[in-house]
Amino acid sequence: MADLLLDITIFDDYLKGDPGAGVIVQQIIDGTLTASVSPLTVFVLWRSRVLSRKDEIGITALLSLLEEAELSAEVAKVAALLLDSAGNTETEIRLHCAVIAATAQQRGEQICTRDADFLRRLYSKIVTY
Repeated sequence: MADLLLDITIFDDYLKGDPGAGVIVQQIIDGTLTASVSPLTVFVLWRSRVLSRKDEIGITALLSLLEEAELSAEVAKVAALLLDSAGNTETEIRLHCAVIAATAQQRGEQICTRDADFLRRLYSKIVTY
């Protein structure tokens, strides 16, 4: 188990030079903070963005420091239940949030995000930056 499960916002903000995201990433690099990432987040990161070669190398290096959070059948079931409890708004973003929340719940981790509004409807252990 890691200290934090990173959602997509930390990667987006880190690439944009956001100081809050930079602090989190630096703590991961320094080893003062441990973090994990869902394979779904990696999928979304590569699918929806055109990464420069420099950004791709940086994100790949960061990913090598993270634990891979298993995407299991149990996570899928919990994600469906969480989404139902939040009003069953099945957009791609909402589905991603539900899987992230279920993963964090199963692993006992906090979610690190800038965009906590919807995630808080699914899971209470949120860290913002």
